[in-house]
Amino acid sequence: MLPNVFSPDDDGHNDTFHARFNPGSELGANICPRFVLAVDLRVYDRWGKSICRRRVEGEEASIEFEWDGTNDNGSEVPGGVYFYYADVTFDMLDEEERVHTYKGWVEVVK
Repeated sequence: MLPNVFSPDDDGHNDTFHARFNPGSELGANICPRFVLAVDLRVYDRWGKSICRRRVEGEEASIEFEWDGTNDNGSEVPGGVYFYYADVTFDMLDEEERVHTYKGWVEVVK
């Protein structure tokens, strides 16, 4: 599950955009965080310009994956709506089921 709003203001609440595991979802155990091998997140502004790319691989991929509201240069992005694509690679036997692409939007609230 990916949120659609976060507020990177260092108040300790919703400061980053990151996945949350929902065991009650229709995919259930198939998307358990322990089976995540890699996450490749790409974030775009409303004009389609790429502003951020984060790639995390390895055993901690599902835990370390997050976007803190900064661009690739480390500068904070302004408040607004951003669009994302996240390619998530799962440790699965079926090659066709290994990579899932999640896409959507997220609002950065300042």
